Amino acid sequence: MRTAENQTGLDNPNNPELVPGQVSGYTSWAVVELFGHQQVAGYLSEQTIGGSTFVRVDVPESRRSAGYTKFYGAGAVYAITPGGPGAMAKLTSRR
Repeated sequence: MRTAENQTGLDNPNNPELVPGQVSGYTSWAVVELFGHQQVAGYLSEQTIGGSTFVRVDVPESRRSAGYTKFYGAGAVYAITPGGPGAMAKLTSRR
């Protein structure tokens, strides 16, 4: 099994290009389901901005789109399904 120290790119949740800035609390690769029948897959964490806590999703680059970071209020999240980076990479490459 590889450790975060010897992983690169999407395999490494500590990749500073993938997860920039300060995060706290729970972190995991996950599919986040949002109200309005939307799904987003990427590296999930919590981040406090202006005294409010947001769900932060760092979506990796795929064949079809550039990577990006998006913040969601807790009330916008319907479900979170944790998964490994390999599964997330496959899911995001289809989008």
